[in-house]
Amino acid sequence: MQFQQLDFNSPKVLTIQLADVIERKIRNKELSVGQKLPTQAELKKIFGVSIETVNEALWKLVQEGYISSRPRHGTFVISTSPKTGVDLTVKNEVCLVVGATYFLNESTSPKFTGLMSAIEGEARKKNMHLLFKLIGGANTELGLENKEKSVAGLILAGNVTRENISMVKKTGFPFIIIGDVLDKIITKDDFDVVATDDYSGVYAGVKRLVGSGSKRILFIRVALADYPWETDQLNGYKQALQDSGIAFDKNLVLDTHETPESGYEAARAFLEKQIPFDSILFIGFGRAKFGQISKAFAEKNIKMPGTLLQVVSGNIPGIPAMARDDEETGRTAFSRLCQRLTDPGWKPERIIAPLKTFTPEAK
Repeated sequence: MQFQQLDFNSPKVLTIQLADVIERKIRNKELSVGQKLPTQAELKKIFGVSIETVNEALWKLVQEGYISSRPRHGTFVISTSPKTGVDLTVKNEVCLVVGATYFLNESTSPKFTGLMSAIEGEARKKNMHLLFKLIGGANTELGLENKEKSVAGLILAGNVTRENISMVKKTGFPFIIIGDVLDKIITKDDFDVVATDDYSGVYAGVKRLVGSGSKRILFIRVALADYPWETDQLNGYKQALQDSGIAFDKNLVLDTHETPESGYEAARAFLEKQIPFDSILFIGFGRAKFGQISKAFAEKNIKMPGTLLQVVSGNIPGIPAMARDDEETGRTAFSRLCQRLTDPGWKPERIIAPLKTFTPEAK
């Protein structure tokens, strides 16, 4: 089987070039319905590209309805024209796929249940059903092999890695993601992302504290690996202080890590330095870590200041929050997935999730 070679000097990315070459052969009926394509390894050799590029190109053709690709059976042509949309009365299930670590940490929080309930509520309006799956840890497969005829698409949420994205793409299911992929850079992807504007959220939070009289704001964050949103959060903090005429003090930036215990260790070390502060801004916290920080304060016999605020996420009961509106985010995510499934003119977008001000209640 002969294929047109790719132009490695073209500004057009290789994934799109490769998909276009195969698409032309299908549309021109040089590849007929039912015909099996060369394997991924063979296509890699034919075009001189990486296996990742081959997989991305095939996934694009799967989404457009030209081919069906199953790991144990191969890749076959199923149509010589692109699909016009999914019939949601036939494919009437949507699957919420959540990163396992996130789920274990936050599944009992009102915010998580609010997100899930909002998606389920929107699904019911269309007479659709919501499935639930975990990925990450020991869960390396989605287990949806027998659901091709009923599952319309996926909504990914929580801690989602590039490896998770690659795994999901191999299933062929259309999907969108809530929150950014855990990656050092934010790339322009071929799927919708519904995410918060961390810079603006933190900026607004700092301005609110300054407006209430705060000048020495302790900034406690989750710093994992210099992710882009971590930089945005810190920059929002710095800029809000600068715009308020308050000098930035690096000693008031307190980094914690993934485990709740890291909050205890960081808070205890900070309190031992006896650095003055008059308020606390919590960035992206869960209840377990807040509990560990409170433990450090109690052990040092230091009372937390009366002015506290949490931004980005609002999972700590009793503390005012300026955080993502999870119900609205869930509704937006479901709406965007449906648009992707039914609108031939759909194009991937980055949608900013709205923030709301509220005080979480203890459940």
